[in-house]
Amino acid sequence: MMIIKGPVHLEAQACITALRPVWVLSHPHPVYGGSMTHKVIDQLYRRAVQRGISVIRYNFRGVGKSGGSYDDAVGEVDDLRLVIDYLEESYAITAEQLHLIGYSFGSYISAMVASSMQSLHRLSLIAPPTSMFSFPGLQKNFPLDVYMPEKDEYTEP
Repeated sequence: MMIIKGPVHLEAQACITALRPVWVLSHPHPVYGGSMTHKVIDQLYRRAVQRGISVIRYNFRGVGKSGGSYDDAVGEVDDLRLVIDYLEESYAITAEQLHLIGYSFGSYISAMVASSMQSLHRLSLIAPPTSMFSFPGLQKNFPLDVYMPEKDEYTEP
């Protein structure tokens, strides 16, 4: 584990290899117990490491050893931007080398950040909570994957 320093410090775990793109994993809603150790995020992280894929997962503000407190999705967007800045500064990773992957609330945060980016390797939204959040326009020049569950209280197929 490590701490990414910023206006709010973030707990993170990374395995950065020479392989690109880098998977950036964002977890479910902090208020409902979401964290970077959530089973879906944990399995994605473990599979990436096993396959030699560069990957980072992190806790939003107020979760685990991250500072601050939940900020109604505004500060959490800043959290993901801080992680992206860390990857750029520490590993010279460009936007074209980033694969943002969000699960539930993390998919909303990933979509919000992606909507402000000019380029990105790929955006993957897993069980986006469409009944809780309005997703931004994602007509960009990068691939988009959306994985919708059939039965979920926060998503509508």
